[in-house]
Amino acid sequence: MNTPTRIPLRTARTAMAASANPVASLIGCETLRAGGNALDAAVAMGVALAVMEPHNSHLGGDVFLQYWDAGARKLSALNGSGAAPSGATIAAMGGQVPLRGVRAASVPGAVGGWLTALARWGALTAAEALAPAIALAEDGYALPQWQAALLQAHQNLWDEYPESGAALIPDNLQPGATLYQPTLAHTLRRIAEGGRAAFYEGEFAEKLVAHSEANGGFFTREDLANHQSVISEPIRATYRGTTVTEQPPVSQGHLLLQMLGIIEGFDMAALDPEGPDAVHVMAEAKKLAFADRLSYMGDVPDAPLAALLSREHADRQRRRIDLERAAPHVSPGRLPGGQPGSETTFLCAVDARGNACALIQSVFHGYGSGVVVPGTGVLLNNRMTGFSLEPGHPNALAPGKKTMHTLNTWMLFRDDALWAIGGTPGGDAQVQTNLQTITQLIDWGRSPQEAIESPKWHVPSQNAELAVEDRLPLETCYELRQRGHQLTVGGPWSAPCASQIILLDPATGALLAGSDPRTDGLALGY
Repeated sequence: MNTPTRIPLRTARTAMAASANPVASLIGCETLRAGGNALDAAVAMGVALAVMEPHNSHLGGDVFLQYWDAGARKLSALNGSGAAPSGATIAAMGGQVPLRGVRAASVPGAVGGWLTALARWGALTAAEALAPAIALAEDGYALPQWQAALLQAHQNLWDEYPESGAALIPDNLQPGATLYQPTLAHTLRRIAEGGRAAFYEGEFAEKLVAHSEANGGFFTREDLANHQSVISEPIRATYRGTTVTEQPPVSQGHLLLQMLGIIEGFDMAALDPEGPDAVHVMAEAKKLAFADRLSYMGDVPDAPLAALLSREHADRQRRRIDLERAAPHVSPGRLPGGQPGSETTFLCAVDARGNACALIQSVFHGYGSGVVVPGTGVLLNNRMTGFSLEPGHPNALAPGKKTMHTLNTWMLFRDDALWAIGGTPGGDAQVQTNLQTITQLIDWGRSPQEAIESPKWHVPSQNAELAVEDRLPLETCYELRQRGHQLTVGGPWSAPCASQIILLDPATGALLAGSDPRTDGLALGY
């Protein structure tokens, strides 16, 4: 297809980096040009984004990634999320996990994830990869207009946590004001020099535990010292001859594979990608997959992943879809043999040797817990709010347990060769957006930029609600309402996504990249 786009498709012959922030993308591209590989570029971008966009991610957050080692022909997944502190029990929470405050935070996993990935796959040292972020924190950066507005919109949060506001807000809060973060620069420099121990066993750990004890939190020194990132095999499925890989649990990447398995039984290519039939089928597939997640998945050893990804289960779920009516509520599927956050950032890179990294990181809700640990500049996540407080639930809170995560990344392979990588932030809308962009690429032959810019929708709950961008054709919206979907029509670019895609074109050998105009997205290559 040849659809006009707001942002041109980016092309390059050698390497490419893409993120939702132009400065971060420039850092990624410069890292690649300086001899870093795709992993180095991704980590350099990720740490820089933690400095520049604290509402999305920070050192006190979590990170997940997939890395393709082209030389070894080896694909790996990394889970850099942290566990619940040892004192965090259902009883201790008193019936509710607070949205803000130190009790809302799990063990920070991002730093461990970045360092583990650099040690395993990187060509640069941690000091080299962290240098651009240290410079941004120390020398300052100009505040974008949207970020100044976002900081102002969270004034109630800064009133509650004034030390956090002092760390994250420049003296003159207006677009273009320079934000200096010397305390954060000090913490980053300690990590660059001392590695993992400097963060999880040193000065930061001491200050976090002291702050936690003074404010009714659960953290101990052992909680931080015992943190480890996990490297494992990605999960995978085949969709119309293309292998799709995803993050394994506790990520909910399996939902993307489930939805693809359900819709594969329909001739999607014969449908209008912005027509009611295509939207209806995918929206109903979402409800079916998410019902399974709510009932079966969590950080448990017996999560029925193989059953959820089986052809038998996909076929059974597909038969539950009524092509003429939206399901008002969807219950979990019968398996064979038996409060969401959205503040996240996604980035990706491909280097000259064909290595590739897709990375996503988050503090969960905007500005996470709202707590910047005194004397560190580090903003903590509020990922504990992702747990269930229902005893016996697969995602029930328990000390040392990791909550289920919306964070996920995808890669596509054709004929055993890497074809495309991508992802997006957006909470529960992540896998729904990824479903739409992947089908745009595979079923409708659209370019990465066309796939990203196509009108997006998402189902925010398990009933008939359907949120759509107003660029979706009026006749499609009318027909969806006739089928029982309860439409909420937003602005033309209102979907909660910020997708990035890099495609390795086998016909030309070029890299083709798309970046989301819903944010400041930019892909840069050479």
